[in-house]
Amino acid sequence: MDASFEPIINQTVSAVNAGIDFSDTAALENMNAPCIMRFGTPLTLENGLEQAWETSSQGEWAIPCRKCKKINVPSLREDLEKMLGLRERKTEVTPETPGIVCAKCGHYLYTRDGRWLHAFPERRQEHLGYHLPQCVMPFHCEDNRAWTTLQQYRFNRNQASEAEFYNEVCGESYDHGAKLISVTDLRNAAVLGPREEIEDHIKRIKSGRYVDWGMGIDWGGGGLKGISKTAFAFAGLRSDGVIEVFSGFRSQTPNNFNLEANRAKDIAYTYGCRFAAMDFHGPGNRLRWDKLLETGFPKSMTMPISYTRVGNGAVARLVPEDRKERVPAHVQLNKARSFLMLSQLIRSGRVRFFRYDYKNKEYPGLLHDFTALAEDRVKMKQKGEIYTVIHVPAIGPDDFADAVNYVICGLYQRHGSWPDTGSIMTVADLTPEQQAAIDPKYRDENIDWFRREE
Repeated sequence: MDASFEPIINQTVSAVNAGIDFSDTAALENMNAPCIMRFGTPLTLENGLEQAWETSSQGEWAIPCRKCKKINVPSLREDLEKMLGLRERKTEVTPETPGIVCAKCGHYLYTRDGRWLHAFPERRQEHLGYHLPQCVMPFHCEDNRAWTTLQQYRFNRNQASEAEFYNEVCGESYDHGAKLISVTDLRNAAVLGPREEIEDHIKRIKSGRYVDWGMGIDWGGGGLKGISKTAFAFAGLRSDGVIEVFSGFRSQTPNNFNLEANRAKDIAYTYGCRFAAMDFHGPGNRLRWDKLLETGFPKSMTMPISYTRVGNGAVARLVPEDRKERVPAHVQLNKARSFLMLSQLIRSGRVRFFRYDYKNKEYPGLLHDFTALAEDRVKMKQKGEIYTVIHVPAIGPDDFADAVNYVICGLYQRHGSWPDTGSIMTVADLTPEQQAAIDPKYRDENIDWFRREE
């Protein structure tokens, strides 16, 4: 469903209690509480139903194990995969020997022992949410024929795709290649601490953690809907080739060129950035570059980058200065190829991010910008079908994704070596130590946390 319809739909219940005397206690007790109920399975991690689930109480049918006492939660984020058991089983599925098993010890789980466990109990009064996978229903997990059918879907014996199994059987949203980079990919890569902890970032930089570090800037222009903002991304290159995007923010004054230029300089000096890679395509961004130099920011520390949509050869090409046309030296970056490389690096764990900061559609954070990128093929008369990467405005902005792409390509360009994408692993190699680095604290500020008071 188009999320833009929701405000209109919400108004259909706005007058349900019109005329009620709120000083009449009896009338208040008997009044009908207005509510909207949604049913269904979100097919992706970006659609409206999934966003509604994310803002709900997120109730799961949690089942305690009679043997080891573990509380099993049937969601992909928790225990669902292991609760489904092995591919083959020796005993027949019955109410005494059900199909679902404990994720810890493998003992039978009895779904009738379960109860609702809400991840956010404080939301129960305002927004109840329930997840009901087929595997916890008695007529599936206690019936041999039904459980066999479920497992056939799971292991593709009925020609069902992995996405269809998780959607239709498990009631889970599931990314399966619709986007260039999925929410699943981003969550797996978001293993660093919060992006707002500036002091911790500076300590890591001074400790010699990075052989090079800098910032990427995607200058905003407001746009017709006002969603295009200036985005800043900060990243460091480790000696083992892993890049850590440890911080970032989105500015709220994209059309105040002088203010944003001074802000960029201040932040670069705060982090001791060795360079700033920035959007250089178009006359507006050329002016931004000029304004940044006027603040006293060294020209030698800037790396102007201009996207090209098609072209053969290297991902990036250095264009020398043209004094006659007053065009400074800059880097031409193949947008499609660079984002394809970045997506592979993210999936393989070679690019890692600060903690995933999406809260809801009103406060989407920064990393969610990557989900607005999609693969597309455009037919051209002379070149035939061209692969490209496009922005899908209906999902949200893509400014931060561009800023990340600039700084990462800037790091590779400065070191004169680019990763061999053909040899990149397809499974992220995140160690327990890196996972443990996630800071349990959380700040509610979503945007422009670095902004000075004006």
